[in-house]
Amino acid sequence: MNNLTTIADIAKMAGVGKATVSRVINNSGYVKEETREKILKIMQGVSYRPSSVARNLSKNQSDLIALIVPQIENPFYAEVIKGISSILDENGFTLLICNTDNNAPKDLKALETVSKQRVAGFIYTPTMEYTEGKVSEYFWDFFASINIPCVLLDRLLIKEGFKVDAVLSDNFVASYLATSALIKAGHTIIGAMIPDQSHYHYIARERYNGFQKAVKDYGLKRYDRFILSCNEATVKQAYLQAKALLSSGDYPTAMFCGNNVCSNGFFKAIFELGFRVPEDIAYIGYDELPSLELLGDRFSCLDRDLVGMGREVASLLIRKIENPQKSAETIFIPSLLRLKGSERLCEGKE
Repeated sequence: MNNLTTIADIAKMAGVGKATVSRVINNSGYVKEETREKILKIMQGVSYRPSSVARNLSKNQSDLIALIVPQIENPFYAEVIKGISSILDENGFTLLICNTDNNAPKDLKALETVSKQRVAGFIYTPTMEYTEGKVSEYFWDFFASINIPCVLLDRLLIKEGFKVDAVLSDNFVASYLATSALIKAGHTIIGAMIPDQSHYHYIARERYNGFQKAVKDYGLKRYDRFILSCNEATVKQAYLQAKALLSSGDYPTAMFCGNNVCSNGFFKAIFELGFRVPEDIAYIGYDELPSLELLGDRFSCLDRDLVGMGREVASLLIRKIENPQKSAETIFIPSLLRLKGSERLCEGKE
């Protein structure tokens, strides 16, 4: 092994927990002398060198990493957290999760908590309300004063001169690919369910722009009445909008759903009204829906490696902790278009 050997590797070789290895490295807490010698011998044998992160921990600095998310019940975060946890576990950190319910006061309170808890760093997905025009100067001043390594996850905070590390999705490109696939399948009347741009700002704007650009590039007409803006970011609201559209009898031959909240609402309406996909209306969604797995692997989607995204954001934060002076990085996570048949144009739907 080389100096990339982790605490988890040492623990596995020694047959002990990561906490025991951490106590040996930090020379803190009780460890049996026999166990201590065994761990030290293994470390010497693999030429293990604690990273600057580990050295910081040995100086009694915090091993806490905070994660601030706006919607913990969203399946997106469940997968991302798996990746974050795996990297933090390997490096001897403990994860602290704060959920803000997309509420600006809760968001600010979470940031205040992070600043007081002496965390080593934090990963942050801002609440929807913090768009370019709605973030107060107080927020910017407070955010800058925290002075703790931070990486933004999936959403941007935009301000002239403001630079921070971020791991983002390729929202524009992915939405363009999904819409293009529907067009190539023969659809000319395409609708979209997109999170409200005034709330989701960066994400919604990029996904809407990708959809709109594909429609324009292929010379199709844009049907504004079939573009639904889910401004409350709830499955119930998406369901009510989809149900109203489908019940009217005037609806597109295909629908692109811009996130899994929109997709869940869309399918709730579909099942309640007895519609079939793609026989009555075709579909492509952003991210896979675990709730649909029982119906078979037949719903086309944009698939992101969300666990990999979590590993990427945690790794970037650790690099920032090790080198606080490094330049800000922005990493884009690509999406893979998986066509499974639900995008098809069925006979009689032209």
